[in-house]
Amino acid sequence: MTLIRAIAATIFFFAGIFCVVKLFTAPFEWVMLIIALVCFVLAYFTWPSKRQGQRHDDHWPLDAMEILIELPVEIVLWAFRMIGHLFRKGDGIDIDF
Repeated sequence: MTLIRAIAATIFFFAGIFCVVKLFTAPFEWVMLIIALVCFVLAYFTWPSKRQGQRHDDHWPLDAMEILIELPVEIVLWAFRMIGHLFRKGDGIDIDF
């Protein structure tokens, strides 16, 4: 079952990459941007993550795909956490003019 999920997530990921490449090579279309985002989100949620305990085998191609699929989401989540730290009350960064 994890192999089927990994294959489906890989297909979603490559479809998202195809849509992003098409965005830069053809005139800009909002539909392609939305399809690319949906494909990346589907790939993230479909992927059997080793970190979440859904996959227990050690195959380096699957580990590499896991990094590629989960890294963009982790970067976006990290950015939102940093913005949250800026606006948290208490001990934090104080911006004064």
